[in-house]
Amino acid sequence: YCVGRMEADINSNLMNISSWKKLPTPVFSTGDLNGPSGPGHNSFVTDENGDLLIRYHARPAEHADKKCDTYNSNPLYDPCRHARIKRVHFDANGTPVINMSSQALLPSKNRTISAVITVK
Repeated sequence: YCVGRMEADINSNLMNISSWKKLPTPVFSTGDLNGPSGPGHNSFVTDENGDLLIRYHARPAEHADKKCDTYNSNPLYDPCRHARIKRVHFDANGTPVINMSSQALLPSKNRTISAVITVK
């Protein structure tokens, strides 16, 4: 499982299948997750602030070790998937970035702060 992306020119006939081009590689896959695997069956929603979110399901890390309570080796009959949600970011060109890691969200140099509070 993985998530792909298709693109079309905004001025094209979006109902015409030839207007659409599929990107050659996934935009979100197991390698983008820290533990869970097999992201798929996604949809997009907005939160109360208008931020774009992706809703998807993926297997927990326990699945790879066959420790999931409902483990089934046949992926078509495997209920061991959990719904997940994460924010979608955009690069400088406006392209959605779905696979942003938590490390990229907040670089290590910005994880520790200090502040001086002056009370008058």
